[in-house]
Amino acid sequence: MPSVTFDGQSLSVKGRRVWLTACEFHYALIPTERWGDRLRAIRHAGFNTVVLPCPWALHELRPGRIGFAGNLAVRSVLERCADLGLWVILKAGPVIGAPYEGGGLPAWLSDVPGVRLRQPDPIFFERVTAWYSAISRECASLLATDGASAGMRARRPGAETGPVIAIQVEDDWRCAQEDLAETYLSELVRFAREVGFAVPVLTANASFAVVDAAIDTLEVGGDALALMRQLAALRPNFPRFAVVNGESAGAADACALALAGGAQLILRDASGQSVPTGGLPAAVRRIAAFASSFGQVFAQASVTRTPIVCDPSGGDAEAPSAASQSVVPVAGDGGTALFVFRQGPRRKGTMPVLLADGQSLAVSLGTAPASWFLFGADVGGRSRLDFASVSPFALVGRSLLVFVGSAGDDAVLSIDGTVLELKVPASSAGPKPTVARVGDVTVVLCNETQADAALLLDDAIVIGAASLADGRPAPLAAGFRGAVRISGAGELKPLAKDAVVAERPVPAPLSIGGWVTMPAIEFADGTSHRYASLMGPSSLAACGAREGYGWYRASFRRAAAGKLTLHAPELADRATLWLDGTLVGTFGRGAERFPVEVKVTAGQHSLVLLVETGGRPTRGNHVGRRTGLFGPVFEVALVKGAAKVEREVRVNPFALGFVYELHPGDARPGIALTWKIAQRKAPTFLLDLSDAARAVFTGGTVTFNGTPVARWNADGPEGNALPIQAAKIVLPKSSTKAARAAAAAAEPVTAPVELRLILDGEPTEAELATLVKGASLYEVVGDAGGIGSYAFARWSPPLVWSQSAGKAPKSMPTWMQAAFTLGAAPSDDGWLEASGVGRGSALLNGRTIGRFDSSMRLFVPASALVAGENELVLFDEQGTPPKGLVVRWI
Repeated sequence: MPSVTFDGQSLSVKGRRVWLTACEFHYALIPTERWGDRLRAIRHAGFNTVVLPCPWALHELRPGRIGFAGNLAVRSVLERCADLGLWVILKAGPVIGAPYEGGGLPAWLSDVPGVRLRQPDPIFFERVTAWYSAISRECASLLATDGASAGMRARRPGAETGPVIAIQVEDDWRCAQEDLAETYLSELVRFAREVGFAVPVLTANASFAVVDAAIDTLEVGGDALALMRQLAALRPNFPRFAVVNGESAGAADACALALAGGAQLILRDASGQSVPTGGLPAAVRRIAAFASSFGQVFAQASVTRTPIVCDPSGGDAEAPSAASQSVVPVAGDGGTALFVFRQGPRRKGTMPVLLADGQSLAVSLGTAPASWFLFGADVGGRSRLDFASVSPFALVGRSLLVFVGSAGDDAVLSIDGTVLELKVPASSAGPKPTVARVGDVTVVLCNETQADAALLLDDAIVIGAASLADGRPAPLAAGFRGAVRISGAGELKPLAKDAVVAERPVPAPLSIGGWVTMPAIEFADGTSHRYASLMGPSSLAACGAREGYGWYRASFRRAAAGKLTLHAPELADRATLWLDGTLVGTFGRGAERFPVEVKVTAGQHSLVLLVETGGRPTRGNHVGRRTGLFGPVFEVALVKGAAKVEREVRVNPFALGFVYELHPGDARPGIALTWKIAQRKAPTFLLDLSDAARAVFTGGTVTFNGTPVARWNADGPEGNALPIQAAKIVLPKSSTKAARAAAAAAEPVTAPVELRLILDGEPTEAELATLVKGASLYEVVGDAGGIGSYAFARWSPPLVWSQSAGKAPKSMPTWMQAAFTLGAAPSDDGWLEASGVGRGSALLNGRTIGRFDSSMRLFVPASALVAGENELVLFDEQGTPPKGLVVRWI
């Protein structure tokens, strides 16, 4: 069987070095009918690898029911990648990061009794193993350790293996507790091996935690060169993978710096739109194509003998002493790549380079921050590029050598000792580059505009087309009136007029109006027949609701009139409250803070909460946090007296497991806020911080009578406040047998309570004063008003629309519907825009397209629209009708 191995330079398949240049492809977020075009766009942009994030949450919506149908058909995606000759890195999770809520963890997972997420917990591991097994079955016979099937070879002659060359487990697991990391990550690697993934395993933990069996990828920016050199020194036997945010302003610079540091590139797409088709910067495409085409230069470069250079990321570019440019060579048996990085103002010009034989070559520097040049590099196993004064762009089909330079510049290059002097095409040249032939090599010299409109095929290059699709005319790139195809033999041929289509004008904005409105009065007053009884407070996932909002109703009877002070610590984000149909207010994150005081009469009452979830974070401590109302609404009483400050209080911040971006040394000062409370019966406390205190709080560990019981991390607790359960008192061994028997028979009691919040790190005195002032401790008196029952109603549009008669109560949540007709299904995406809106969610043809708050600008994919009648539904918490709502086409 073919084997996949690695060393400190690169991966190898069947003994042949492979240099990967990868881009994420979010198959689960893209309609299947667009997969082919998107994958071809990635290939044509110069990438040779795709990273496929596999969102466990979408594949297993309900426990035990893992699906791979429709746009979740992983095997179909892998087969398409194989057809295009793309390698695949499979991100199997359990966490895969943005743009998936919870980083891809299923929402129901947090409701599994006793589960500890992202930790070496048997309950969690059992679910992860089942997920790995399912995804492995989809990849059967498609690993790079498998020989290519007859069908694959028929579709793509020359295919030797399957496309899956590596698998990534976990993502952004940034916890520096070594024992926990070794146990947890090593187990994930073992599970991946046991279910059949016999390919290299990657992790992505920013070097907070590494395991010997896996290659750790590293997210980089302007410090990429330094980080890659450090990584080579620390792990010389492992290849380096640099993860770059493809949508960031400095993406091209980061890619060039990482490549100069001997790293393979992974373009991350946090939006999930697949960046090559969604506006990937042209400079990034150039460096990606270069890295893919000449990977053998980097795969054979030395990783341990790197020259000392002027740091491209160091110094002040505006200071007189700052270096204006930094030259970084990367050399090995495959040739030399020379990178030139410039700071400060950049003007078009040249820089003299002294070659190995003593010749001086003036290389052309454009206006970009980075330029690169090749010397002594192999060209497709047929020829050798001795030198070139312009930047190499791509090598296509082993014989088509493409360069890019500034319009009108002179260029000189040498292949197998034959020197060519060429001219970079003028800016007025349209799609026609300069073409020359040297032996078996066709040289194509483009200006920057042409290179940015170039599509790289297996055996040719097309300039002037925005994309190529099977059986459809190619749309012209912006600013081009035609397109040309240059073959490996050097034949330049314009694309036929019927093979291209001019750039279409953007359609006029579509105005939408004629709203039908239906206030949610019966839900707010608790009388709707759609409320269903719950055993107790439950998360939205446990209630079968995946997004948006949920309606909760708590019913209770009060024996006497009085005041209640209410708190909802285990409430995700925020909620609007009604008591017996009367609006109380909106509380939680981004709204008023709990607790809230209400007056009640004797008798039966109904407390209704419209709970909004802001979604689960894609990274951090709380990727698995629950949403909705997953704990009781409590009646609380403030524990009087401010916390006292203690110093030199020690605690292990990892005593309760995973803590994001924390090192063991971060908690050394040991400053604590301490409350000492008289003896109580089985108390439960709530710890809350004001907004000002949260702004300066960096995390801490809560101890109860010296025992760690909870963590409040820098990104907050799971809900709105931190519940702290008191432990039963443990009587000393010297107590009498009768005393112990009496204690066991009596109600649980505690000794005087000593509760501490031991801070991570050392705040300033001003920050400490803010924390002391803003920290409030509450004792739980009981469930709010002695609540007897909970019920839940799904948040969903009305089944039947009818215009409401009369005026709705002020600030009443309202559903609004409008219909509009399209003559044909659009091919353009758009933006849904409006002003004068409140806060809520928008649904298009039954599909949630996003949320809005005071203004609206939501992305509308063309796939969400149909020919004929379309339905737009808005849910606004305040019942505010939108003004001037339009769809503006992109």
